[in-house]
Amino acid sequence: MREAQGKIIGTSSIGEDITERKLAEDARNESEAKFSSAFQSSPVALAILALDGKFVDTNKSFCKLVGYSREEIIGKNIIDLGLISAEDRAKLVAAIESAKGSATSAEVTFYIRDGSVRYILYSTSTISLQGIPHRLSTGIDITERKQAEKEIIFRNKLLSQMGNLAKVGAWEIDVLTMKQEWSDEAYKIHDADKKIYDPNVNKEISRFVEKDAPIIAKAVEDAITNGKPYDLELEMITVKGNHKIVHTIADVEIENGRTTKVYGAVWDITDRKRAEEALRLSEERFSKAFYVSPAGLTITRITDGKFIDVNDSFLRMFEFTREEAIGHTSIELNILSL
Repeated sequence: MREAQGKIIGTSSIGEDITERKLAEDARNESEAKFSSAFQSSPVALAILALDGKFVDTNKSFCKLVGYSREEIIGKNIIDLGLISAEDRAKLVAAIESAKGSATSAEVTFYIRDGSVRYILYSTSTISLQGIPHRLSTGIDITERKQAEKEIIFRNKLLSQMGNLAKVGAWEIDVLTMKQEWSDEAYKIHDADKKIYDPNVNKEISRFVEKDAPIIAKAVEDAITNGKPYDLELEMITVKGNHKIVHTIADVEIENGRTTKVYGAVWDITDRKRAEEALRLSEERFSKAFYVSPAGLTITRITDGKFIDVNDSFLRMFEFTREEAIGHTSIELNILSL
């Protein structure tokens, strides 16, 4: 404060209680930390991509899978890295577009840095990070599974050897007797003791959770009656009572127009599904903390300072609509001045 002659005679100050804002920031930071922890520690190869296909982030499992460091990957797309062919990329793009934002998967061939070729089940779904749509992608190495499928589909032999493939169990149903046989790995997946457990079609169907039991029952019936293969992801309860999510595929053997055998493979995908769910919940918690906060919160783009998202408290505080705020800077909105 100054007197009439301009001499400073005092100062004034304004204090603001920022407790609630700090709590909201702490909650957001905790949510982001959980998301990052689940993402980075996942045994599943995970990557976050911008909608233009460029990598924004990857975890260690993804780097290990493709043979490139995180620094070498960020900012590039899968074509830049030479991971897939143009044909496979077109197939993947078509699958994403047809899914219209929903989760989708496609089998593609990855050309690894060391020169090896791996078959990958590449899944992608749309997520929102800081209000910006991104794609969360998972890469599951199914090279061993593809080898197993070839044995099942083209040779119909070596059923007992399927268990030697990592975590892939094989099974077969003799339609005439309805007797079921499992490989050693199938017993492991079901937490069953091969010495005392006798697989039975109806019993195994009943092991699936209530919502999935009708699905597998119909799939088995269609395979037996109509010779129809299936490819499903379902939740089951093992012999020991453990819940597992499994991927199971089946094909049929037909003689004289009738199905004589149904055979297939099963593998445990519980870890992958849990990792995906952990990421989803982490992002959901972050979103809730942001939007319900009583403090005015914004997310701005680093490059130009423009708002890409704001919460309702911010809009009420400065009396803007969302449409008026998004895409503008605080200076453009006269919230701050230079």
